[in-house]
Amino acid sequence: MPSLPEIFTQYYSAPVLQFLSDKAAQYKVNYFMQRSSRSRLGTFRSKPLWQKNEIHVARNLEPDIMLIVLCHELAHAEHYLKAKRRAKPHGPGWKKLYVQNLQEIMNLHEFSEESLKMVVELIANPRASIESPAQELKENEVILSELPMGACFQFGRTVYQKKELRRTRYLCIRQNDQRQFTFRGDAVVRRL
Repeated sequence: MPSLPEIFTQYYSAPVLQFLSDKAAQYKVNYFMQRSSRSRLGTFRSKPLWQKNEIHVARNLEPDIMLIVLCHELAHAEHYLKAKRRAKPHGPGWKKLYVQNLQEIMNLHEFSEESLKMVVELIANPRASIESPAQELKENEVILSELPMGACFQFGRTVYQKKELRRTRYLCIRQNDQRQFTFRGDAVVRRL
């Protein structure tokens, strides 16, 4: 049985741990906790030369959100092993596997009311990104979508200017070199 990160044993019941262990053995996956990230909640990486696969999950997630992210990444692992390089990362095959994982985990884990709503929505309409839980904003912090177009803001130590909305993300220009980047609308930034 593959070893699970210690944090999993603190958060999840035996049936959930068994589910994660079975999936890890089935898809030759190792789980890792990665540093906290504001933009990426988890990743699936295949390493064919070493004949192993890795799932990395941000360590700062709430247990329910972490479990949803694990289902997301496990769907990538299964889809990759079935379709190899033909696998479309968030295509119909991945969506089907993601929904199956979510349905299975729903029977094993007791989600909070808010997280349960999210899981039900994801089963009805699977999508690649999930909304991060609401967080309390500090002084001068604001959600990017609330800033007017053309406004300057700071993300990390870098200053950007908000330019335009591209479907679901905002195109922004880094001020020191004029390179373009896209940000999610719910990104927390510092107003300048």
